[in-house]
Amino acid sequence: METEEAFQQRINKFAREEDYEAPGLPDPGWQFGRLSPLTSSGSIHSDVWRGRAVDLASRGYIAVYPTMGWWNKRAYLGAWEKSARYSLIVTIETPEIETDLYTPVANQIGIPIVIEI
Repeated sequence: METEEAFQQRINKFAREEDYEAPGLPDPGWQFGRLSPLTSSGSIHSDVWRGRAVDLASRGYIAVYPTMGWWNKRAYLGAWEKSARYSLIVTIETPEIETDLYTPVANQIGIPIVIEI
């Protein structure tokens, strides 16, 4: 619900001007996220957004980015020199609709089909 430029500035400090002020983005769909004190605990950070799929799809952008973790406090382990992998897991639940959502989404994003014998 913001422009791509505003989105990039919000999540990337290197895309901001010096006088940048973070917008207050009220979004009632977030159940647990960046405003929660729990997201700063541990190595796995989870955000949950609840709402209609059409409302989520209309946002147009999503980001997966690093946050500070245990490695930041233990420099002697040299973890800052290592690469890190990030993942995005999206779960879509439709309790009252018996429609195949997986196949059209998988086709759209190009999930490979793996057959193990």
